[in-house]
Amino acid sequence: MYRPLSSSVINLMPEVGVTALTTNLGYNYSAAEALLEPYERTELEGLWGSNYTVTRNTSRPQRRLRATNAAATVRTRLNAIFATPRVTYSDNFRTNHISDGDVDRNTARTRGNARNPRPPHNTVLKESYLRGLLITDATTGGADGAARADGNHTLRFQSPNPPNGRISLATRNGGGNMVAEDPGLYFVAVRYSLATDANSRRQKAIRAYHLETDDD
Repeated sequence: MYRPLSSSVINLMPEVGVTALTTNLGYNYSAAEALLEPYERTELEGLWGSNYTVTRNTSRPQRRLRATNAAATVRTRLNAIFATPRVTYSDNFRTNHISDGDVDRNTARTRGNARNPRPPHNTVLKESYLRGLLITDATTGGADGAARADGNHTLRFQSPNPPNGRISLATRNGGGNMVAEDPGLYFVAVRYSLATDANSRRQKAIRAYHLETDDD
């Protein structure tokens, strides 16, 4: 019988999936989950669920075969994930500038008003949008399109117009409050660190910690 995904936040992959993946990978998949972001675990669980389909009448040999095939598919994606840097954010960066969903233009105004001191501008970015820009910059932003060396770097880009829910800007008005602006073209600089952990299966890590917009 098909086993639905567990609701556990520690180990969301069903037991049959963990067993098949551990066999296929050659190491414990549960330990590998610690190197994944929540959205990555969700993607792998969905990939497992769509590839491992059994019914009450599915024979044990067929279940084993399907589990092996599904595990191979998930392993391919897992290896691709491990080959890309893991993106994290400082607490203040996430609080001030990141939205997990599409960006409401008023979110930048609300977060700008909550900051102390209040900046001239406050930019909020959709997390998946910024994550893609950071990974691209870290892996191809060096000389001649090579990966960047470990250390501190600055990702510079021009905001999209229209933003399509990816970015929003608010500006401080004469009274000191933030006012949400209509989408427009402006320049953003994100400072981030790139580091290598040679002892980890996921060796590269990006940490964004500061953002500047226009003349801020």
